[in-house]
Amino acid sequence: MWSIWSPLEGRRIVYNQFYYPGWKAYLLDGRHGAPVRELPVIPEEEGTLGRMTVPVPAGEGFVLLRFEDTPPRTVGRALSLATVGALLAAVAGEWMARRERIDE
Repeated sequence: MWSIWSPLEGRRIVYNQFYYPGWKAYLLDGRHGAPVRELPVIPEEEGTLGRMTVPVPAGEGFVLLRFEDTPPRTVGRALSLATVGALLAAVAGEWMARRERIDE
């Protein structure tokens, strides 16, 4: 969370972090308040580092920068969990089949 003060519109915060989809910035209602609105996160235009920039409104406030899931990550996580579940079920099935053959 960052405390900001901007005397003019058009100012921005430059984070020394590479831009990657999934970063979200929020203007907060006080230091520990709820998000008031989402601010855009834009890759740095000058230079070659691709750092994140967040335009801030005039005045004083607090900005929260958070890394959140994107739809492709959510689908990928679900597929990974389904694959692990299927592998565990296959291993358990094989183990039970071997156990039955030994008991006969």
